[in-house]
Amino acid sequence: MTTALTIDDVIAVLALGSVGKLDARVATAEAADLGDPITRIALAVNQLLGDLDYRSKGLQAQVEETRRQLEANQQLLETVRRQHQAILGLSVPTLLVEPGVLLVPIIGSLDRDRLDRLLDAALEAIHERGAGWVLLDLTGTLTLDAEAAAGLVKVAKAGALLGARVMLCGVSARLARELRSAHADLAGFDSVASVPAGIAAARAGVGLPHGEPPVGP
Repeated sequence: MTTALTIDDVIAVLALGSVGKLDARVATAEAADLGDPITRIALAVNQLLGDLDYRSKGLQAQVEETRRQLEANQQLLETVRRQHQAILGLSVPTLLVEPGVLLVPIIGSLDRDRLDRLLDAALEAIHERGAGWVLLDLTGTLTLDAEAAAGLVKVAKAGALLGARVMLCGVSARLARELRSAHADLAGFDSVASVPAGIAAARAGVGLPHGEPPVGP
């Protein structure tokens, strides 16, 4: 004999569903009496909990997929960050061209980020390689605004604190005009028209006149 359903049976299952147990069901007979109001309510509750359970599992799958995508994106961002750091390092290379002589080719424009990289790279190279000369090759430099000129002066002064002399090489007529327009204090610089001339001067340990850069070709 089948025990008759009571409203308490339905309420008990609803209580389980309210705390997240969406797989709970009201036990009904296989041949349920659809004429019984409580039976109809029980079947409706079972249908509701079944739908909620299905949707909940779908949402959980979406959350898990979103989590995996976020982890993948974080890994991608970390890869991009490392590549960016590597590119920044390549953007300010320091080359030991002679014992104690560093060459720093500056290609393109000097924004604040590259100026910071230039200062860090130059000081690190001076310290690690014991350089007494730093040749800043401006042959490939596009422009020098006031901020860039001030950054070069900062590099020269910081290098002097470590016992190194900074020399400008390959200053074009246009860059010379921009340096003058920027009122850059070039007192801390030696200046030559080309990199070979800078290497020769550094090799000979010759101090050159300060203040007005010779114009390169």
